[in-house]
Amino acid sequence: MVFVLSSAGITSLILTIIILIIFSWMDISTRRIPNKVILTAGIIGGLVIVMTGHFEANLLVHLVGMLFVIPLSVYLFQIGAIGGADAKTLWYIVIVSPGIEIGHCWNPILEAIIAAGLQIIIMLALGHLYWIKYEKNSSKSQRPPLIPFLFMGYLVVQLLAIAC
Repeated sequence: MVFVLSSAGITSLILTIIILIIFSWMDISTRRIPNKVILTAGIIGGLVIVMTGHFEANLLVHLVGMLFVIPLSVYLFQIGAIGGADAKTLWYIVIVSPGIEIGHCWNPILEAIIAAGLQIIIMLALGHLYWIKYEKNSSKSQRPPLIPFLFMGYLVVQLLAIAC
């Protein structure tokens, strides 16, 4: 692991954490995140990564992440595994903070795929466990709020980078 504590990486990390906290709260309380909110966050995030130089410095991670996550999230949405807000939040992460923000563990291609894949696996696994425990026998069948679990996955990926 090569630690790279750049201001661009830290800014991207903090912004993504703040946005995921907001989205998690909205997902838990209303089970909806309006497109306007996601679009506003995406525009702010996009401007931040361009202005700080994060996008240019990590271009390969961003591009590989987008090529991996966007089709996968569309597929997961189409089969009903995730909702629209979950898919769009994955897009937000892959655009603003696609890899490991405090360093580099692997080559950029592996970093983007492993980071995104691990976040998606954690989100789906914890969401499924939540559904089994709390909502499977509920009178109103709803999808579990997955964005809080995606947030946990994002934090796990960032923390695992320390051990890498």
